[in-house]
Amino acid sequence: MVLSLYDLTRLDYEMIIERSFEECDTFTMVTPFTPYGTLPWWRQPKDGSVCDDFVDLPPDSDNYGLSEEESDEILSVVYKRFANRAKMLWEEVPEKERKGVTSFEEFYEDLRKEREKIISASLTSDDVYVRYKAIRSGDPVSTALWSIYEDQSWCAAIVVYHGTLKKLTGKRDMLLELREAGNEPLLKSCIGSKLSHIWFGTFSGGIMVVHSFKCNNKTKQWFKNREDFYDFGPFQDPTFYKGKEVIFGVCTHEAMFLKIPNHW
Repeated sequence: MVLSLYDLTRLDYEMIIERSFEECDTFTMVTPFTPYGTLPWWRQPKDGSVCDDFVDLPPDSDNYGLSEEESDEILSVVYKRFANRAKMLWEEVPEKERKGVTSFEEFYEDLRKEREKIISASLTSDDVYVRYKAIRSGDPVSTALWSIYEDQSWCAAIVVYHGTLKKLTGKRDMLLELREAGNEPLLKSCIGSKLSHIWFGTFSGGIMVVHSFKCNNKTKQWFKNREDFYDFGPFQDPTFYKGKEVIFGVCTHEAMFLKIPNHW
């Protein structure tokens, strides 16, 4: 079974597309909400170099405003995701690192207050990310506890990023990339678009537009006209569904399969 996208041949790609369209009825792909990503663009470079983690939007950017209601809805999913993950990881934190804290609820409330304090004193998402990690970079801790702290630094940076977008007044065309030349099959087969930091198998510090599409002959041909999973223009992370079940999915920027059926 192929595990890395870098190892795919053209025949592998064609087989995956054929099987996906045979078994599935819908698929999703994502594209950045803003033109300035808050994560390395698309995928880690093959040479192993590292991109800057956070690049904040300039205050005068046009057409990428976020309403208070949109932000609240997106952040509610982020808060729930990190809280659920923290609760799971808390079970793996050694007693000596809990420092007398007996309940997860008490521990997480302290983290929330600390996070809010740092957010209120920070000007950029990069600043809040660095500040939070600096506070938590003392004595070595378990992987579980460090992962909880790392998630909180992401969460704080995301909130500050939203603050930047909420100052902007222009509105983004959610179908902007679908209107580009060559993407007409996607535009005509799009059945929904939403904003999120989280989608199948991964998350991003930047907001992504998650598009849903019908599997049909026109969208199948769109994929066949592409060379591989890195030839999608502004789109990435195709995930194919049969009903609500994920049949096949990849994480493009990590160059990894997230799910591939055993019978393939």
